[in-house]
Amino acid sequence: KSLIPRIAEGELKSHFHKKSGSRRFVRGCFDGRYVTLPASHDNGQIHSLIGCNCFVDIPAGSGFLEEGDKVKVVRLPE
Repeated sequence: KSLIPRIAEGELKSHFHKKSGSRRFVRGCFDGRYVTLPASHDNGQIHSLIGCNCFVDIPAGSGFLEEGDKVKVVRLPE
């Protein structure tokens, strides 16, 4: 199996209400169409990676992300 992450587009099923002054990668769960973000996004909460299979690539300067927004998804190798 390849260890190279795959890039896809997904639709948010939850919101992300943190402004991003710099590029940010937020963990999530991608089902091939929709992305769900965990309730907690604190950097020190490693347990929030449980069940996640992707990162959402949030560009620098982004505002709030809302449910239904299209986002770039970096799928983790399975």
